[in-house]
Amino acid sequence: MNLRAICSAVAMFSIAVLASPAFGQNTSDKIDSDLKKCLAQHTNFTTAGMVNCVGTAYQQMDSRLNEVYSLLMGKLTPPKRELLKDAQRKWLAFRDAELKLTKSLDPNVGGTISSVTGAGDSYEILKKRTKEIEQHLRTIN
Repeated sequence: MNLRAICSAVAMFSIAVLASPAFGQNTSDKIDSDLKKCLAQHTNFTTAGMVNCVGTAYQQMDSRLNEVYSLLMGKLTPPKRELLKDAQRKWLAFRDAELKLTKSLDPNVGGTISSVTGAGDSYEILKKRTKEIEQHLRTIN
């Protein structure tokens, strides 16, 4: 394949990806960017401020996960839907076990900062799963 054909293929793929509904205004990257902006505001340097920023981002990311999960489910054949459901159930069990482990290993347990680290851990694992589902959706679009 020559350079022109490669560039053309990349351009077509980029247009298809950017035009897909999974890449709307509230993508996981935008939610993450908004969280960083929120945390950077001087009024959010308190424990409560940080927990509020992460809590808001968590709710948005959870909504995003539900949105892309539903979009993906709508594009899959019944057997593949069952595979996605099974994977999601197993991910939920993994998430809960991982967060339990992470909390048990947190040297700040009992301190005020543990609420921030715990919220951050929950957000990060949710963000990772959301990006995985977004990638699956991009793969089939």
